[in-house]
Amino acid sequence: MIKQCFAAIGNSVRDVFRHPAALSVCAAAYLLCLGSAYWFISSGVGTAFQLVITTVTALAAPLLLIFLAGSVGSFGAGETSAGRIVIWSLKYLWAVIIVAIPLVALTILLVYLFNKIQMHLPAETQSRPLTPSGRPHGRPAMPFHWPQVLLGAARIFVFGVVLPSIAAHFLVWLGRFGFLRMLRNFFTVLGRSLSARGLITFAIGAVIFAIVPYFTIFARTPVKSGWLELSIFGLRMLLAFLLTLVGVLITMRALGRISVDPPAEPVVPGAPAVVSPAKAA
Repeated sequence: MIKQCFAAIGNSVRDVFRHPAALSVCAAAYLLCLGSAYWFISSGVGTAFQLVITTVTALAAPLLLIFLAGSVGSFGAGETSAGRIVIWSLKYLWAVIIVAIPLVALTILLVYLFNKIQMHLPAETQSRPLTPSGRPHGRPAMPFHWPQVLLGAARIFVFGVVLPSIAAHFLVWLGRFGFLRMLRNFFTVLGRSLSARGLITFAIGAVIFAIVPYFTIFARTPVKSGWLELSIFGLRMLLAFLLTLVGVLITMRALGRISVDPPAEPVVPGAPAVVSPAKAA
């Protein structure tokens, strides 16, 4: 199973770089989304022009994010034409919003439940040894509290793997079959998103588009020149941008291969080959 997951990732790498037009569309949508979010955060409201910019970017940023989600979902479903990706993403913008609403509500509910669980966990304290004068001596050792550790691991697994895997599978099925057929196969999509194969594939992709970019941005390189440090930071940001974009596309296409594409029929020695109607045509 793990070998199949890595094979799907490897084949998806070739698919991404074999279709630069589709990659360019997703990159443009990603840049516009980041630019809108930046202008929304950095723009003030001191003048009428700044207020207009803030309002426009507040509306554009979520729409561009939804368009980007539709684009990567369409590519994950097997679409490689840049024009058809754009048309599909605009046509099914409403469907991506409908898919996102329950997932956002589920995320908020899980955040609330995790916070409630953490509030009821017993806090473990460790006092420092006392000197003969009655004063604390030395620094206390960092306590290793298993309930907190397990709760943190559960948070990472749920919010970093499970929920994104569910969202990715629904986007891929939406891009392949449309909204109504995806809705009719709701439990099938949910089951495949929570299967070991789906979760492992998404976790492998998360290393590419999440963990590696994180360390790329926040890794420290001691340099003495200010311009050199600025150049290195710019290269890091560019590398993190490319890794995030390419990693997401690779992961979505791999999920489309293992969760949506029909499995290959086993070949029986001596049996006549069966040709599908599509290939026969």
